[in-house]
Amino acid sequence: MKEQIQRFIEENTPAMLEDLRRLVAIPSMAPVVPASGRYPYLEGCAKALDYMLARGKELGLSADNVDYHCGVLSYGSSAAGSIGIACHLDVVPPGSGWSHDPFDMVEKDGRVYGRGVNDNKGAAAMALYAMKFLQESGLALKHRVDLILGCDEETGMTDMPYYLKHRTAPKMTLVPDGTFPVCIGEKGLCEGDIISRPIDNSPIVVFEAGVASNVVPDKAHVVIDRAGLPPVDDGELLVREENGQTILDAFGRSAHASTPEKGDNAIAKAVRYLLDNDVVDGYEREVLELCWDLSSTIYGEGFGVACEEEVFKKLTCICGTLNKKEERYLIGFNIRWPMAIDAEALKAGIELCCDDIGGELFLPLFDPPHYIDPDHPGVRTLCDCYDRVTGEQCEPYVVYGATYARYFPLGLTYGPSFVGDDASLPEGYGAPHQPDEVMPIATLQKALGLYIETLLELDSVL
Repeated sequence: MKEQIQRFIEENTPAMLEDLRRLVAIPSMAPVVPASGRYPYLEGCAKALDYMLARGKELGLSADNVDYHCGVLSYGSSAAGSIGIACHLDVVPPGSGWSHDPFDMVEKDGRVYGRGVNDNKGAAAMALYAMKFLQESGLALKHRVDLILGCDEETGMTDMPYYLKHRTAPKMTLVPDGTFPVCIGEKGLCEGDIISRPIDNSPIVVFEAGVASNVVPDKAHVVIDRAGLPPVDDGELLVREENGQTILDAFGRSAHASTPEKGDNAIAKAVRYLLDNDVVDGYEREVLELCWDLSSTIYGEGFGVACEEEVFKKLTCICGTLNKKEERYLIGFNIRWPMAIDAEALKAGIELCCDDIGGELFLPLFDPPHYIDPDHPGVRTLCDCYDRVTGEQCEPYVVYGATYARYFPLGLTYGPSFVGDDASLPEGYGAPHQPDEVMPIATLQKALGLYIETLLELDSVL
């Protein structure tokens, strides 16, 4: 079987990369709030889902479009239930700093570059070809295998609850949205916006910062209807006058919200300048002081909810977006919380800060921590398979990010990356949510082989 799998990988790698290239070419950014109408996550996500479902049907798999919230490609049919693989087709906006078009995948030196090649379209292409292997082999499995393709992982994660409401959950679900070997836990996830009261006669005409609540913003742009403010040009702030107005651009470094210590929040720099130079006063100053508290700290100090415990360590919190619209400030935040704080205490801290400025709280995402005992038989099966296939010892771990695993009764993040894949990446580049996002082709190949063998083993033991 190993030789058959290896031959399949070698023969199908060019086609897998071509499917990935076509997926990357589709700008599939989901909205913060699902839209009404046929496409809840807008046309880009719908096109990506249509592409994958069509490719699956071409390969002989059955396809199920769950109202464009997600789709399912299936191999086999069985009353014994299913084994799931859950990937997402949406991506974060490209942001700045790319060396090429982020939606035109580039292959160079054994790697592919483009928005989504790592998070998570590369995994979706890999999983599609694991399904192709099963279909071509014609193996009679005890369980149906379902490839679940979501479209809203990066924003509200409303797609998996919708799927589970309308379809039956698999017995066990593998989520290739992390690093091998086996992730058994994820921090709680809270994401939302605080919306200020309207502000009249503000000197700030424009405040735009951040591309998504779960990304540390690397740029902030402010237009102030006032002249005479101190000019700055130090690489982090650029402040100059144009036509009687002051233009402020702040520069930081983007990073995923699960690892905010790797980023440098541009919002904090812009807000600090505004406060230090008394650009605003009264209520607007109170709002920006809250923005400073949230953007200048990363462990929940701004909300008064800082805490830590042994498994998940510290709570993290970022101010990912700050925009002024219709005279109101929209403050977007993302919190990853450990088991050291309960849901009610966390929510109370957020509500208190919101009440302090008389704001409105929009909290579309509020999920508790997800944790599975490392001695669970399902975990042990994955560990045994990983040990056997790779020759390395499997040590289950937890993460501070969030994946679809948290929504499934037995959801486990399993690859597709390997420890050390990012060892040579320049700081601020190459990782998920960063410019020049990259995936080694050898990683996709190795993950494909491991997924095939793992699916076969799970089918025999579940």
